[in-house]
Amino acid sequence: MVMLENAERFSDDTVAIYKPSAPGQHIIFLGDDIKQGEVAALKGTVVSAREIGAFSALGISYLPVVKRPKVGIISTGDELIPAGNTPIGAQIRDSNGPMLKSAVESLGGEVISYGIVKDELETLSDSVGLALAECDMLLITGGTSVGNKDAARQAIEAFGEVFIHGIAVKPGKPTLVGKAKGKPVFGLPGHPLAAYFMFEIFVRPFLLSLLGLKNTHKQIEAVLSHTIPSNNGREEYIPVKMEYADDVTAVPILSKSGLITSLLRAHGYICIPREIEGLPKGSRANVILFRS
Repeated sequence: MVMLENAERFSDDTVAIYKPSAPGQHIIFLGDDIKQGEVAALKGTVVSAREIGAFSALGISYLPVVKRPKVGIISTGDELIPAGNTPIGAQIRDSNGPMLKSAVESLGGEVISYGIVKDELETLSDSVGLALAECDMLLITGGTSVGNKDAARQAIEAFGEVFIHGIAVKPGKPTLVGKAKGKPVFGLPGHPLAAYFMFEIFVRPFLLSLLGLKNTHKQIEAVLSHTIPSNNGREEYIPVKMEYADDVTAVPILSKSGLITSLLRAHGYICIPREIEGLPKGSRANVILFRS
């Protein structure tokens, strides 16, 4: 086969060929793209534009997929206002709701947001009941601490059971896990940094399992630029910034659990086991990288 641009037809139907072509060149034979019986895509493949193009070429216009789970998100707290509003007095903007919505959608979940709900048992219970009727899974942020005003546990127990309330981690100790009306419910801390890490550690792998996907992380070994103190008895998650020079260095970003902007400077995090009292400067540690 000779390409048209490498040939010329004259008036007497003579064809001049200006570039040689080997036998079989420029020809796609049956089975070159994919052979009969060959697997085109494995179970658990996330269907993107590449897969759509390949399936279309194979004549596949319909295929079985996993239903996207509907995830309800409730932000609770008397002090919360929508992110676009200007705080007055002790008010604070709701950053957890939009953050969790983005996190769920990035994994393939479908979000139903129930907005900001006052930290009152009757009001919160009404919203929890509505969410359980409409969703496959529920996230409540805030209202999980042990206190008279924190009604999340009671609202969940009105429809089901709380299995765990309080985990030996930092940040994120007041996290709760339960089931209501046969559906999983996660109560995440109101502090944004804690809410983010508890989503990563607990909610993310569970949501991926509903989608039939594996929870994988890219890790890299790095040298610590500073000593990281840690409380014995609680697993601790420390955001770090990566620096690449002669060696890979992890710079700890020490922050309070209520400050979310530390994550803007972080490329990943280090997990310090509960039986270790910190990590010394110069030691090597595995950094779990955030997904870009």
